[in-house]
Amino acid sequence: MSDKTRWLLLLCAAQIFIMLVFINYSAVLPLLKSEWGIAFAIAGLGTLTGPLFMAWLRRYPELARMAGEIK
Repeated sequence: MSDKTRWLLLLCAAQIFIMLVFINYSAVLPLLKSEWGIAFAIAGLGTLTGPLFMAWLRRYPELARMAGEIK
């Protein structure tokens, strides 16, 4: 196996393991909500990330244009 192939496989494996964190968190969110006694918005950090991303898009409107959201 060449070094380039080994590097690519390692990168793919790392990406899979990183994504498992996000997939598992959304699956156990109902259990965390009931066990910790918190709302979904707090557990999912929606109240923090929403305004943060909106402020970021206002600061860099070219990113929103690249995504096709703003003409």
